[in-house]
Amino acid sequence: SVQRGCLAEVARWSDVPIDDMPIAVDGCGVTVMALPLENMALAYARWGRAVTSGDAFALRTATAIRRHPHLLGGTDRFDTVVLQETGGAVITKVGAEGVHSVAVPSAGIGLAIKVEDGALRAQHIAVLRFLQLLDILPATLPPKLAEWALKPIRNTRGEVVGEIRSAQ
Repeated sequence: SVQRGCLAEVARWSDVPIDDMPIAVDGCGVTVMALPLENMALAYARWGRAVTSGDAFALRTATAIRRHPHLLGGTDRFDTVVLQETGGAVITKVGAEGVHSVAVPSAGIGLAIKVEDGALRAQHIAVLRFLQLLDILPATLPPKLAEWALKPIRNTRGEVVGEIRSAQ
């Protein structure tokens, strides 16, 4: 079946046996699996290295993502903006409950983060800061990415009373 094939691919890239993957259904009805962060990062790093080495499957998926970034993340969504602003050099994908995975194919880097309370408010900021610390993104972000690096905090009257940003 198609689902079994998908699970087999995730197992292959992540080194997590199919029988050790908890399976659920996400908000849009797609089967999803739970993986340790280390294995998510490993899968993204392996996939990124496979893209640069010319692996047919990895290259085909990366090409599709780069040509149609809105299909990965949606219109004006973080993952789409990162793809567009980096010319496809950085591929990110939001997950459930504060998880975000990143591939930087040219560097063979895979990254997976988890915001402990599952909230999105710090997730994008953390991804951008990690990429800056790895010298993948510049210290001064392009304007469209900079918009995601700072989240205003508003009170019940809509007034800005603070902000969420990277501490470093």
